[in-house]
Amino acid sequence: MNWLRRLIKAATRTYDIAQPSRHWDVHFSTADNSDADSLISESLQKARARCRYEVRNNSYAKGIIQSFANDIIGTGPTLQLKTPNEAFNAEVERRWGDWGDACDLSGRQTLEDMLQLAIMQGCEAGEAIFTYGRNPSPQKGMPSLGLMMFEPDLIDTPWGFNNDPKVIMGVRVDDYGRPVEYYVLKDHPGKSNAGGLGMDYTTLKAEQVLHLLKVERPGQTRGMPWLTPAIPLFAFMRQYTLAVIQAAKNAANFSAVMQSDAPVGGAAAAEEFETLDIESGSMLTLPQGWQMSQLKAEQPVQTYEMFKREILSEIARCICMTSNVAAADSSRHNYASGRLDWQVYFRHICVIRNWMTKRILNPILNLWLQEAMLMDNYITTGIERIEPSMIEWYWPGIEHVDPQKEANAQQTRLSAFTTSLSAEYARQGKDWRKELEQIAIEQQYLKDKGIKTEPIPTTEKIDDEEDDKTEDRRLSRIRVS
Repeated sequence: MNWLRRLIKAATRTYDIAQPSRHWDVHFSTADNSDADSLISESLQKARARCRYEVRNNSYAKGIIQSFANDIIGTGPTLQLKTPNEAFNAEVERRWGDWGDACDLSGRQTLEDMLQLAIMQGCEAGEAIFTYGRNPSPQKGMPSLGLMMFEPDLIDTPWGFNNDPKVIMGVRVDDYGRPVEYYVLKDHPGKSNAGGLGMDYTTLKAEQVLHLLKVERPGQTRGMPWLTPAIPLFAFMRQYTLAVIQAAKNAANFSAVMQSDAPVGGAAAAEEFETLDIESGSMLTLPQGWQMSQLKAEQPVQTYEMFKREILSEIARCICMTSNVAAADSSRHNYASGRLDWQVYFRHICVIRNWMTKRILNPILNLWLQEAMLMDNYITTGIERIEPSMIEWYWPGIEHVDPQKEANAQQTRLSAFTTSLSAEYARQGKDWRKELEQIAIEQQYLKDKGIKTEPIPTTEKIDDEEDDKTEDRRLSRIRVS
């Protein structure tokens, strides 16, 4: 009997979600234990098509990915070198900025534009693909290195490699799953005049490709659109909005409905669903037994705004965006709640920026430096050895909700030596040396002109507890009502 008790115990030793249930079985009917690449290969093409469709036609989807790209990239990161040679640092930084404005091999985008496009590609396609080459006609005196982006759809398995286990969705990998080669179609598969099977392709070595994707499972080779979990919600919200508008239009289009309690076939009878024209601004009399009533416009209902707001909040979570940023509406937020929400969002922005620095900016900078150092009379202030620790990127700063409170907090941090001028200027996306040099120039100019400046008095410290009390009072009013 001991073996029977052990068998019964083993059968019940499991998680609740794994217990048999007709409700769970229906909900998880399509769940399986496939590997990451198998799941992606079955869904990637359709998921991308639907993401792009919704971004094209849904103003919320379009605005969310555009705001996401603007918040992360903004006007673009700024390079700062920290070698002992200040003149060398300044010249390299200036040369890099000039090259970034003309780095696109197609001549259409700057480096900042391409980084913004990479974020938008991640949202709707799941990955961004960069490659580099030699510009046949570079701007005078600049390195010939150039960048090019192409849509991830071009990376596909050519005809004849479908049974090769090392070729996964157009990427050849080694025994460790490291990309070795990329097979790139010469024509987009969605192009109107593209051929079918056997389309021409070219092979790029992995060293020639900068493949930006979020790896969410070990062994993953390609990326799924970041907005994938939200696409059904976008569709539901847009369908609901269109249905509400159509219902309101239908109610508004009917001026009135006439009904009669006269006997069927009587003198006052009328044909069913007969349409009568009524002259605008006139009064009319009805036959005996007839009544007129106007249809009530019952759409949108009172819960319409609440429903859309909740759906939009759920949509924004898949990219860690706050609901007020997604909706571009903070009318329902106060200072305290808006600040807390923004902190979570800003941390995600910092993670994405650090990810792009290591995967895109540093590799491109290394390629550019290799050519720039070999060019005659391009870097004229001497050649310095650049260690990775000497490279720093300043991203555009995020404006604080309340500049006065931020200034007070900054002064407290500096006074308590819990921060530095370099860190504080970096929060604003600025180089502390350049800013202090500019301040020194302005101060000397004021002194030369005999203009006296008075120190700005310290503003009164504002207690954040007042914000919390205000929030508590607001929530209390909501609960009472």
